[in-house]
Amino acid sequence: GNHSPNYYVSADAVSDWTNVVSAKVSLLLRSQSNAVLSEKQNITFNGATVQISDGDQHLRRVFSSTVSLRNRNIGY
Repeated sequence: GNHSPNYYVSADAVSDWTNVVSAKVSLLLRSQSNAVLSEKQNITFNGATVQISDGDQHLRRVFSSTVSLRNRNIGY
């Protein structure tokens, strides 16, 4: 009711899209080369641990941002 985000849920759990005032966006990026790391990397993405197979030496990074949806956080 105050047009501020109180909590975040996955898109399939949104019951009323008119109450959405912001969104979290995350990207998991991977290097092209498989010989970047000396051993596999443990990654947590969207609250879950990504299982990396043995022998996979790609470098991975997670980039996240939270954005306010235009005109959704203005009181009416």
